[in-house]
Amino acid sequence: MNTSSNSASILEAASSNVQVTRKGLPVNIFSSPADIVFSHTEYQSHKAVPFITVKQLGHGSFGVVDSVQMSCHPTGSLFARKIVRLRNMDRKRLLPIIQQEIEVLRRLKHKHIVQIVSTYETTSIPRQFGILVLPAGDEDLSHFLDRIEESNFPDREIGYLRKWQYCLTSAVAYIHEESIRHKDIKPSNIILKNDQVFLADFGSAHQFSSDLMSTTEGYAAGITRMYSAPEVLEQEPRGRPADIYSLGCVFAEMAVVMNSRRIDEFHEYRSEPDPNDPQKTTLLYAVTAHKIERWFRELGDTWMASLLADMLRTDPKNRPAAKDLLLAIEMHRGVVKCDCSGTVDIS
Repeated sequence: MNTSSNSASILEAASSNVQVTRKGLPVNIFSSPADIVFSHTEYQSHKAVPFITVKQLGHGSFGVVDSVQMSCHPTGSLFARKIVRLRNMDRKRLLPIIQQEIEVLRRLKHKHIVQIVSTYETTSIPRQFGILVLPAGDEDLSHFLDRIEESNFPDREIGYLRKWQYCLTSAVAYIHEESIRHKDIKPSNIILKNDQVFLADFGSAHQFSSDLMSTTEGYAAGITRMYSAPEVLEQEPRGRPADIYSLGCVFAEMAVVMNSRRIDEFHEYRSEPDPNDPQKTTLLYAVTAHKIERWFRELGDTWMASLLADMLRTDPKNRPAAKDLLLAIEMHRGVVKCDCSGTVDIS
């Protein structure tokens, strides 16, 4: 088990972009996400935790998310922190879920996926488990789309969206190659730092194996129903195609803005009577996806209409793999290869 001082030195090094030595190996924490050294620490009290909150970022699947800095280096870089409260009765149940998220994130090394830096647990009541990742985004994709609408669809930001569709597809293709499913892809789980995009919040991520045919059954706690594939809502076996469906929902909202249209207008167009309560309407993509292709064809964006029709197919076996989506984007837009630098600036 690491000591508190050791954990602080690792994170302070990240915050100030200096060299540290751990187990005899000099490491520049900020040189690349692949070079980040993971650490775990136990603190006897909440006051001993060496971080100060800069901004509340919201609520994740199992806890609060905020932006923090080292208390001993308040002008240093920001970290995103997820805090999970562990009541004694829940600790045994929640810890495996938390540890699963950590193991998933530690395995992933991609320039468009957040990188876990450190974890800690407090032993005083109420017990807390903290997970720190880089980067702490400037905003999430949902807020970015709202801001573009308010700014009358500036060309530069529209260009970012076109690039980010490729970047996000690359990230999803990577996690699928690593035998990982995200399980909760949605705009608020996609964060932005400067002009770069990162897939975040693997709180519902789940490893799968080939002998299980890359599927699970039952209803997944913590998922977002609006962006869920039909098989997820129906508690049927699901695998990688469920991620493709959710990504297609995100792409649809990005493409609405790319076509200088407003998302609330899009939602109004595709709303349907709720199958469970005809007196109400629903925006679940699994219910309204059949309207999306027509929306984009009427706008004249026939390529996007066809792409989304493929990604949002009801039968998961008929959805394209992420690697095939990359090829489709390249063929349509030219060799778009993600032009984000190999070493991402996450300071």
